[in-house]
Amino acid sequence: MGCASKQSQHGFTLVEISIVMIIIGLLIGGTFGGMKLIDNMQVNRTVQDLKAIESAALTFKDTYGRLPGDIRDPSTRLPNCTAAPCSTAGNGDRQLDVAAVSRAALADTSERFTFWHHLAAADLLSVGIKGTTDLSFGEGQPDAPLGGGYRADKINGQFGGGASYVFRGAVIFNVVEPSAALNWPTPMIISCPFIASVDRKMDDGICYNGFVQGWACAASSGGLGDPLAPYFTTSTGAIVYDLKGI
Repeated sequence: MGCASKQSQHGFTLVEISIVMIIIGLLIGGTFGGMKLIDNMQVNRTVQDLKAIESAALTFKDTYGRLPGDIRDPSTRLPNCTAAPCSTAGNGDRQLDVAAVSRAALADTSERFTFWHHLAAADLLSVGIKGTTDLSFGEGQPDAPLGGGYRADKINGQFGGGASYVFRGAVIFNVVEPSAALNWPTPMIISCPFIASVDRKMDDGICYNGFVQGWACAASSGGLGDPLAPYFTTSTGAIVYDLKGI
């Protein structure tokens, strides 16, 4: 009677298991590293956008003597500005929609909307829009890398209550709502930690203080009226950026 040959059974060695674990760790680390890189790129792009918008608005004001959106005769003073919304004239009072209440709804004739189209006609705008009366982000108003889009608006007085920073007039909101009045609870989609990163790069990193603020991002420990309120580590909000000098 012949002897049955035994088949050798091999398991994984500790070295092989270690190599597999190292590879898995590298893959996980690369994934999270890539996500962090994308996040940083979005934050940096937002910082660049806000600075570029402010610089463009100030250059327009210095060149034409009025704010974009507020200029009386855009069709004759600006190149390629013979059709609406670009050709829609402002009233020349050196303010954007002075009769409108703070954070009021937008229309395609609002100075806060034609603001973008006058900048584009003057070849000063670095964030793309289309020559349309459609108020949607990515159409008549620019979209934003952190979600939603940029909307020129104004805040009358303080933002956040209490002793918080007093805005000087025109601001840029980075919000999800392109046209309706920006009243609480306007839908918020931008991560508060992202907004805090933008704030730290541009200003003081404090939610309700300075010319960069995070709407709806103040941690409860600081309170709504506290100018030193820290940012939530979670939750969503919107960026409010003061166009200084406008």
